[in-house]
Amino acid sequence: LTGSASWLLFTVLTQVFGLRGEYGNLVLEPKLNKEEFNKNKEARISSFFANKPLSVIYRNPKLKNFSEYCLSSVRLNEKNIGVTGDRLQVTKKIIINRKQFLSLSNNSNNILEVILD
Repeated sequence: LTGSASWLLFTVLTQVFGLRGEYGNLVLEPKLNKEEFNKNKEARISSFFANKPLSVIYRNPKLKNFSEYCLSSVRLNEKNIGVTGDRLQVTKKIIINRKQFLSLSNNSNNILEVILD
């Protein structure tokens, strides 16, 4: 990749899909618009976190734009997980503690599902 191509990929991962680390924890803060979701109303990206393979699936059942949706639930490998964030306001950013990932498999893909509502 050229320098500009790698910066573009980094920007898509961290700013558009909102997938980044913060003080060792995983932050989800997507800025996806409704046009970026497929016919199943999903947007997907694969990466690594805590040296574990990770696929993130954002589900947008009402096909809302970024300014309209909030992050309503998160499941890791089909289990609801505890997250931190300001629950008093519309949640646009969720922090998932790194400890949630340490026991996951290094060899199989781990799936993080996020419902946007």
